[in-house]
Amino acid sequence: MSHPTQECPVRAIDSGDVDSSGRLVARSESQRKAHSVELRAALDEIAAIGPDDTDAAEIWDEVFRGIDSARPHRPLFTERG
Repeated sequence: MSHPTQECPVRAIDSGDVDSSGRLVARSESQRKAHSVELRAALDEIAAIGPDDTDAAEIWDEVFRGIDSARPHRPLFTERG
């Protein structure tokens, strides 16, 4: 099965600064707003990619069956076709 590829720009999003003990340093309100704008733009780019041939319902049903077969004591997807 071939998988079509689509060029997507790699976008680095700052995850925040940490102090010497690894704790996240609080951001200012303007930094939080700017980060939210960047994150929303990145998520919009991902959403614009859309489905491909591997996104068919039959393929996902097979994935869900495989997950459930590995955990018969507690299936997650029994309600699916």
